[in-house]
This record gives sequence, C-alpha cells and structure tokens, in this order.
Amino acid sequence: MELYKTYDETVFICFRPWLTMQVVDFSLITDEWGMSGGWKLSLEEV
Repeated sequence: MELYKTYDETVFICFRPWLTMQVVDFSLITDEWGMSGGWKLSLEEV
C-alpha cells in the first residue's frame, strides 16, 4: 500500500476496528399503526 504520493492528491485512509463488546442495554421501539420502529443498543468495551 502506497501512502506517499509525489504529486498533490487527496489520500483517504480507512480502517475497521475489531472491538470486543458486551451488551449493556437493548431497547426496541415500535409503532404498529404508524408502521415505524427503531432500536437502541448500548455497549461497553470488554
């Protein structure tokens, strides 16, 4: 992988971290008649 360019160019570096997490709280929000819903997940690193 080449990180240095000899000419002007925008360089983006992306990474995907590998985390070990524990579920602290989970909630589900539903509105059956409005046909909408959502969820919330709270985590902490182990």
